[in-house]
Amino acid sequence: MESFSGFTSSLREYNQANLRLSTSFRSNFYDRDTDCIINMTQNRIINNVCKINLNYVTICNNFHNIASYNNKFRITVTVSGVPTTSPIVVPPGYYDTVSLAAKMQSLINVFAPTVSVVWSETLSRFVVNTNDPLIELRFNVSLPLPVNYLGNNFLYLVGLPLNGQPYEAINTATPFPNPPALFGATSVYIMSNKFVSAKSVLNVLLPGDSDTIRELQSQNASEIMALGITAPYGVYQSYYDQGSDRGEFVLAQGISLDSIDLKVIDEFGNVLETDSVNTPIYYSFKVSYQ
Repeated sequence: MESFSGFTSSLREYNQANLRLSTSFRSNFYDRDTDCIINMTQNRIINNVCKINLNYVTICNNFHNIASYNNKFRITVTVSGVPTTSPIVVPPGYYDTVSLAAKMQSLINVFAPTVSVVWSETLSRFVVNTNDPLIELRFNVSLPLPVNYLGNNFLYLVGLPLNGQPYEAINTATPFPNPPALFGATSVYIMSNKFVSAKSVLNVLLPGDSDTIRELQSQNASEIMALGITAPYGVYQSYYDQGSDRGEFVLAQGISLDSIDLKVIDEFGNVLETDSVNTPIYYSFKVSYQ
């Protein structure tokens, strides 16, 4: 038993256990996003939990840099002065510049068979050529406009202006105006609504605070760890709490820890997508219970 000088007199002594979870046991096993619920088996349920800390998380950096929230755009193909606009959806996945150039070309060729898309190491840009003097090609943002316009805009990721204009590809090698931004997720956040609904007493009103401040504190509580992804693509790395109280939850009333909801989001609020079936995420919690 340990003593705990908590925020309420009811938190005096508690037992401790280490709880290690893997998204291999998530309820939605085959979903590609990282939003999941992990249900405990009957013999692992911990009752009357009064405090919980996320010690560390082990993640493989294989988040998709082209995901379901930033993989759409439109093209306008003008043939002999007659324009036709068509939507294009890029399959989610992790792309390097060469593979993405090949994928863009194959998708555009459905509507404009002569168009080529290549990656130029010299220019560090994608280069498009219609290979036909009668054909012009423009890129347009998807409709409806994507939420979080910058990070969710495919055109931004590949080095085009946000709305595609005034770039136009013609019958000559026409490079995109900017280098691509295909580095993927670098700042990510571990979230859990389970602990928010349990109302951590760390989110308390101080003298002079208002109910509005309390509500903001409650919303922020769903973030239990923030980390900067530093591992190369496809490599596992562990990220530790480093003494931060962000992942610490002291609960005014004991809860039954029969399940935990967890998700990983980027700085734009997108739930990150990955091949989680083959590369699960591992979480280690320190649980205190009475």
